[in-house]
Amino acid sequence: MPFIGTKVKERRLDKKISQTKLAEGIYTQGGISDLENNKNIPSLNILLEILERLDMDLSEFSNNSFKRKNNNGNIFKNIKLLCKDSKYLKAYDLLNNEINKNALKTTQEKKIYYYYLGVCSLFGIKKYSDSHYYFNLVLNLGATETLGIFNILSIGGIALTYAMELKQDKALIYYEKSLAQLKNYIANVDLDTEKYFFEIIKSYYDASVFYLNISKFSKTVELCTFGIDLQKKQHTTYELTMFNYKKAFSLNKLGDKEKSEEYYYYAEALARINNDYSVLKCIKNDKKEFNIQNYPFNNKV
Repeated sequence: MPFIGTKVKERRLDKKISQTKLAEGIYTQGGISDLENNKNIPSLNILLEILERLDMDLSEFSNNSFKRKNNNGNIFKNIKLLCKDSKYLKAYDLLNNEINKNALKTTQEKKIYYYYLGVCSLFGIKKYSDSHYYFNLVLNLGATETLGIFNILSIGGIALTYAMELKQDKALIYYEKSLAQLKNYIANVDLDTEKYFFEIIKSYYDASVFYLNISKFSKTVELCTFGIDLQKKQHTTYELTMFNYKKAFSLNKLGDKEKSEEYYYYAEALARINNDYSVLKCIKNDKKEFNIQNYPFNNKV
């Protein structure tokens, strides 16, 4: 569809974004080039991510090949992308005003709907009672082999809600349960085709924050290590700076100075690449407070 490629290129140039930057984390530079030159169109999921990054919407294109009998699928994809970019209020608005609730016929669709309502209630409108309600609705719909991920994510959502309510004992119970189930889930799926890989990584990140906040440093290191390794395998970068920073901080608390210095080095490098000045400030303060030395990277090569 030449029109899409042309409009994508025009918008990218208007926003002064390189093909490499546009593709980062979701596609390849060559794929963007093929799209803009009208040689190939990526999958709908990737296309939606590209359009979201350019502040474009699929509705701008009128080609019938992108229309669905049930538009909920497209809306859910947009909701997923909005949540990925922390635009929870926009996602909440779509859930309440754009989703055709009468068309939610399958258990899977209902689970997706209630799960994202739980997420947006927690991070968007910040109504903890609502997030508890929606996450529990997911669990009450029952579990099947193909839908288990939403049960696991919802258990993690309940844990996170309790943590944000400062009910740490209850949060710990749910985190232990969700992490055990998540570990088993990952062992039995192909992550190369896992549609909800981002949500899985975010679950590990949220859990690492919780365990750090309750001074469970060994568990924090374990979760950060797993999150880092998992993203290396899948070539993603969600909160990679913070995974490394929290691992560095926890290693220092555990008395492993050398390893701590190594991960402070990684965190600082990533923070500088991403212009993450808040993390750089934290690292600077930690180095001063804990007498953290610069990692002798050249000696390790």
